[in-house]
Amino acid sequence: MISCIIIDDEQHIIDLIKGYVEQIPFLKFENSFTSPIEALDFMNKVNVDLVFLDVHMEPFSGLDFIEVNQSRAGIIMITAYDDYAMKGYENDVIDYLLKPVSLSRFMKAAQKALNIITSKMIEQKSFANVENHIFVKTEQKGKFIKINYKDIEYIEGLKNYVSIYHQNIRTIALLNIRDLETRLADAGFIRVHKSYIVSIDKVNYIDGNQLKLINNDKYIPVGESYRVNLFEKLQLGLLGKKK
Repeated sequence: MISCIIIDDEQHIIDLIKGYVEQIPFLKFENSFTSPIEALDFMNKVNVDLVFLDVHMEPFSGLDFIEVNQSRAGIIMITAYDDYAMKGYENDVIDYLLKPVSLSRFMKAAQKALNIITSKMIEQKSFANVENHIFVKTEQKGKFIKINYKDIEYIEGLKNYVSIYHQNIRTIALLNIRDLETRLADAGFIRVHKSYIVSIDKVNYIDGNQLKLINNDKYIPVGESYRVNLFEKLQLGLLGKKK
């Protein structure tokens, strides 16, 4: 299932595209926005695979959105002006839809997105199966540090960088917590709060809306929207140990 959002400053276009999305079995509608700024804020909190993006918006255009967006979500551009097509492809968008958008043309773009995004997901999972460390760019110019996954206790997101806590060391890295969440998902880590990712193996116990790590005095907050996924992950781990 590919999660998607719609960004357009015309509500009737949002309604049209949402209706198309709901007819495609492999697409999951997450949210819609008339403001690209609000969409960026949403994408900092929720994983999104695909964005249906209007180009001509004021004062923040779709091209402005692509320039500042740091997520790995695929982009399908939607506009009434076909002269934006070349600019879109220069920004490595998946497809370009010209208004008015027909269902048949939309389905073709959605299928193309499915092929590209699924291929990337498979590639990421294959990479995660053999990867046991990460090299992170630090605040010091030109310096990269290797951190083994098994040594990471938790990660705290702070605006445009993260703090990685490992072996009683705090390493500040110029990374986005959302991208780290995607990269570490198959390596035994889980996001428990908009600002925190933890190693599942390092969780000692959960007490209400916070959790305690093994050999660490730090209490990590558990966000309400992350509780269900956290408990499902932990339950799966318990079931696996019983077999």
